Amino acid sequence: MAETYETRWKVRFGDVDPAGVAFYPTVVRALHDALEDFFGEFVGVEYDRVLTEERLGFPAVGLNVNFFRPLRFGETVILAMSITHLGRSSVRFRYRVRGEDGTERAEAEVTVTTVSLDSFSSVPIPDRYRRVFERVLEPDTEDDVGGA
Repeated sequence: MAETYETRWKVRFGDVDPAGVAFYPTVVRALHDALEDFFGEFVGVEYDRVLTEERLGFPAVGLNVNFFRPLRFGETVILAMSITHLGRSSVRFRYRVRGEDGTERAEAEVTVTTVSLDSFSSVPIPDRYRRVFERVLEPDTEDDVGGA
């Protein structure tokens, strides 16, 4: 059984529109914040060190978000992260967003690719990261070693 990484996000005043509902770009930012937390707390290396010292980037190349219920000012939601695709140089992260009461609020998939920040060309996912990513790879998905 694959593990799931979870973190929390509190919807703040600056995250909402005049109706008091989280504005969708702030939700996308929260997903990226969860990715940074994942690196620090689950992978064991702070994301800024990956970028600045290892010169390895994980830019998003695909994004799909579905909203089911509003995310409102003042509430805290749980972002649960897993992986649905692990390729040679790409990873598809799945985020499930739910309220503290368990209600499903949104689901997103963000596909990232690994690149050298010196050349901005695609590079294979380093083995030390691949091993950790495999821990959150959903069991009904495949590790596509030869693919992108």
